[in-house]
Amino acid sequence: ETLMQAQMYTPESLKSDGLTRNCHRLVAWGLAMPELLDRYGDRAAELAATLTPNQFAVILKSFAQAQHRHDKMLKAFTKRIPPRLPHFLPLNHATVCASYAKLMEKEDGLFRRISAEMPHKLPLFEGRHIALVANAYARMDIRDDLLFDDFADEVLRRPHELEHVDLVLLASAFGHFKIRNHRLWLVLADHLRNSYIDLKAKEIAAVLNAMSAVDFKHDSLLRTLCACLCEPEILEEMEPSTLGLALNAFSKLQWSGHGNSEAIRALAERAV
Repeated sequence: ETLMQAQMYTPESLKSDGLTRNCHRLVAWGLAMPELLDRYGDRAAELAATLTPNQFAVILKSFAQAQHRHDKMLKAFTKRIPPRLPHFLPLNHATVCASYAKLMEKEDGLFRRISAEMPHKLPLFEGRHIALVANAYARMDIRDDLLFDDFADEVLRRPHELEHVDLVLLASAFGHFKIRNHRLWLVLADHLRNSYIDLKAKEIAAVLNAMSAVDFKHDSLLRTLCACLCEPEILEEMEPSTLGLALNAFSKLQWSGHGNSEAIRALAERAV
């Protein structure tokens, strides 16, 4: 244990395996401090040429979870990742994309390379991996219609793999880019309606916002979401930003189906 702690607090002496393992432990165990993470970032930048795809992914995820940017490390990783992309597994792609998005590091050149590398691997991606990548592209506002067409094809082929969180992320991503793939939206709507019991207030607002962005009115899903919004526990979760997002979505949708007025009234009363 003493040796492990000594290694954890001296990243300068670690090789790639030890650096990756201890960086993960540091964040997972709540021991990360900005000064120490800076030292880990410096060492990761030095070792970038020797890192494997999984090591890139684990280190980036750790820094993203700690919400700690290290520009030197990100610059080194952005340079060294592209030659390794043919060896990236779906989880590596998803983790790296999500981490760059969380760290707000928009690297168009890197993501063009990632976009070129992913399509032939997409059949191997789990639903959650597709959702994470799509969400990352949306958060960084990197539009790639061809890649999103491929995402849509995979979702239509196996929607049963998607959890409710994945459905929300995908709806939000396609809504962000205003991609009106009607078949995709019908499938997303059907599965969101079936998993409504798991939706939280922020997720309901995000779905409404996505639907309003593409002017997609699905009566059955909207009735279900309106009923959810009238539930006391959902209203209790509503923060001002979430209330505003939901009310704005209803305003843009201009939908007057059953439950609409009750949901808007409940939201308005919550806002007071």
